[in-house]
Amino acid sequence: MKELNSFLSEKKKDRPLRKDEGVDDKEYRDLMGHYKHVDRKKLPREEANKVLAKALKLLKDGDVSEKAKLYGRYI
Repeated sequence: MKELNSFLSEKKKDRPLRKDEGVDDKEYRDLMGHYKHVDRKKLPREEANKVLAKALKLLKDGDVSEKAKLYGRYI
């Protein structure tokens, strides 16, 4: 059994991607979720549009799966 200190200080390993996942899925989902639930309501329009532009750039240039794109549309 592991000691508590060694367990807490252990670094988490990245799991391998599945066939239907993209490398940038998590970042895209986080950006879209933040934009739709926080930025549109609390920040000025220009600041919120910067977050949206970053998400759209990631969508265009990054590796985002179809599932993450669908999630971004219906969040």
